Amino acid sequence: YESIASRVAGADEAAINAFTEAVKLEPFNPVLASEIGKIHLLSADSYAKSAEQKDETKAAEAAQNRDKNLSQAEDSLKKAITLKLDYLPARYYLGIVYERQQNIPSAIAELENVLRINNKDVGVAFELAILYYRNDQKDQSLSLLEQIVTKFDANNANAKWYLAAMYEERGRYDDAIKQLEDLANLYPDNGAVKQRLTILQDARASALAPEATSTLPAPIEQKVSNPKEQNPL
Repeated sequence: YESIASRVAGADEAAINAFTEAVKLEPFNPVLASEIGKIHLLSADSYAKSAEQKDETKAAEAAQNRDKNLSQAEDSLKKAITLKLDYLPARYYLGIVYERQQNIPSAIAELENVLRINNKDVGVAFELAILYYRNDQKDQSLSLLEQIVTKFDANNANAKWYLAAMYEERGRYDDAIKQLEDLANLYPDNGAVKQRLTILQDARASALAPEATSTLPAPIEQKVSNPKEQNPL
């Protein structure tokens, strides 16, 4: 059920009902509460897409269902954490719920909890770095991205891509170019990398500041890992 919950009508309710019945048999198992929360999160994301449609009535209804499912996801994930404080999947998905609710400080707090328990999870570290940036904690964001590429994953494309953007934002053009050169070697056919690298190299050659970008660039096509589901026992 869970694997098709976001694609087949009614599958999410069937999955939730199945896990709810399982909870009656294992009321102290945090995995079950966490899975219910995750399904509500998947449903909320599905409703979020529907909320973007042009039909205002249907969009408003979808938005209400999105918010309702996010609230239900939050409740279930908090229950899972109550059952096992260090259950990482529940804390991770609770952070995602907070992000969907635009509660960035709380999202940051939960991902910090995950990273504190498992400080080698590069996927969580990257997502936390982006949340720091969105919350105007740019020094923390830069520092975390630097740690990713220097200590854990030297070829992490998205960490290097955003690190280059942040170096550029600070006027550290040589450092930005170094990251983009690395990316150009890793992804020689990526047009966005080529374009930004050329702009910075030309600007350096002419001793002129490159044209500023107003926001962080779109990510490179690379899968970002989530924390592995862990056995709660």
